[in-house]
Amino acid sequence: MRSLNPTALLILYNPYYESSVIQSHLEILKSHGSVAFGKIKSKMRAQEPKAQAEPSAPAQILEPPSTAFASTQWEQLITSTSRESPLQLFLSDYANLYACKVTAISRDQVAKAPAYYEQKGLEVELWFVVSDMRELFRNDFASVRDSFLADCTTLHNNRTFAIYGNDYTYPLFITLKSNQNYFAQEQAHYHNMFKTPEQIQVRQRLIDYIFGSKLAGTLLPDTMDNLINAEIEYLANRENPLYDCTGIVLLYAKSMEQEIMRFYRALFATLVAYQSTLANVESPLSQLTYSVQEIESSVQEWLEDRAKRTPALGTTKHLLQHAKSLLDSWRYDQNCKLKGAKNSFYNGDKKRDLCSFTTIKLQSFIKSLQAIRNPAAHATQASIEQASTLRDQILGIGRQSVLVGLLLWQEALA
Repeated sequence: MRSLNPTALLILYNPYYESSVIQSHLEILKSHGSVAFGKIKSKMRAQEPKAQAEPSAPAQILEPPSTAFASTQWEQLITSTSRESPLQLFLSDYANLYACKVTAISRDQVAKAPAYYEQKGLEVELWFVVSDMRELFRNDFASVRDSFLADCTTLHNNRTFAIYGNDYTYPLFITLKSNQNYFAQEQAHYHNMFKTPEQIQVRQRLIDYIFGSKLAGTLLPDTMDNLINAEIEYLANRENPLYDCTGIVLLYAKSMEQEIMRFYRALFATLVAYQSTLANVESPLSQLTYSVQEIESSVQEWLEDRAKRTPALGTTKHLLQHAKSLLDSWRYDQNCKLKGAKNSFYNGDKKRDLCSFTTIKLQSFIKSLQAIRNPAAHATQASIEQASTLRDQILGIGRQSVLVGLLLWQEALA
């Protein structure tokens, strides 16, 4: 990645439009890897601001018209901003400050954005595609003022940012006197937003000793947070035999249920595709139905996100029983080749290893999980021994990690 553009942008966001503006963008960023932040046209602005004088230095950029963004300088900025040449965008309401890594600027929405833009009929003047975000200050006006804004020179008048009595329009072009690059490291920073120092520390330990950076990046958005909070609570109370570990057990259960169902979905998609290639007809497995809360859906509807109810853990046992003969056929078929699949996955005993993991180790874990989770979900206090049992299996304390195995096979199937 090349150096970030020394000229950055500052937007003062208004909580009036959406009280959880940062959180709603962060949720999408975690689940999709990018999010579109929209610069909303102010309803209080009655007319376009006057164009500023041409800057003397080539790197300086004109303050844009508030709605058109049609100046040559803006065209150049839009064209030059990319993943290889990102831009720093700072978002603040004066009490809080966030730095965003912008990989694209567009007049049209080219990435997923929070629903409130459309629901509230907000007029977006410009979209910024954000691939990473950092929380710099939280509820600390004095630090935003003294540590950040005092470090900003505005290209509006080539002076230090003035909090009071200014005539700025936003996005405001700024340069940082310290030339600070908040995204010099290639690692993602947004996972640590709104986290305590203890949560950040535990997350890093889990990455260092359990998952590694690559596998940690494949976890579903909530899984790591649940594991972190479970680990903190467990370590704080593991010496207390009377502690109610229900909260810990439910965090483990929620994490594993969603990761297991993601794995099963990838497995059934593979089996459906395999069965379709055997006779060049629609897969009978895809038409298999299941019932959750008395609502019936098919495997195909589940795979296409059309199911009214997704399968529960208990349901997968029913589905696997019906798919057993197909799973055995797929396991030993050395000639099957699926479009887009990794050829190495179909060589040797890898498929047989996956099937053994699915039918033996994973089923054994699910049985253990349900035996502990189900009573805990119905007001029966979970013990520290039960929490330890799940923790050992999930994180691989003194044994192989079930969750790491899930992630590795999920990656092979994806």
